[in-house]
Amino acid sequence: MQYWTLNEFNDFIKHVDDITYKTIFWLLFYTGMRKGELLALTIDDIDLENKTININKTCSYVTGKGYIVTTPKTLESKRIIYINDKTIDVIKEYLKYISNQYEFKKDTPLFSINGALIPKETLRRNFKYYQRLAGVKDIRLHDLRHSHVALLINLGQDPLTIKKRLGHSDITITLNTYGHLYDDAQKKLANKLDEI
Repeated sequence: MQYWTLNEFNDFIKHVDDITYKTIFWLLFYTGMRKGELLALTIDDIDLENKTININKTCSYVTGKGYIVTTPKTLESKRIIYINDKTIDVIKEYLKYISNQYEFKKDTPLFSINGALIPKETLRRNFKYYQRLAGVKDIRLHDLRHSHVALLINLGQDPLTIKKRLGHSDITITLNTYGHLYDDAQKKLANKLDEI
């Protein structure tokens, strides 16, 4: 599993000069949502006042039909993600930009151009472009989700909170995927015990 530290992400994001991709990469890193969940977002899913994003659908590619928006695979995938003030600022800046560029309806996908979803391959290609531009470690777009978890673990968050935030159906998925990252957390805990 590859992931970025907060410093690596900051080195990367300062090179992203396109507001759409800056917002996309920011949301993937700071929320841990899946690409399909991000692409299915509409303006109605974002509550700036309560600082939440409602994950209630996903976007996937179906051969012969193209990209379609459906309900998530599991009940746990439907969730509310709380977001911080800086993420609110990034979203507000993007909403201001798109309101000047396109006519958006409440059910229009947030990351679309004239109603057409941005293909996942286009996201991947632009992600790689900005990685090269920033000169940071090469990771996959999905690894921003892993980076988010690594950040949460570093901040001392427990596995159950992470499970709910990621929309995992079972805590064993969270622990099997990210359990090794808790080794460093154990070392930090031992150091804190020494401090007291």
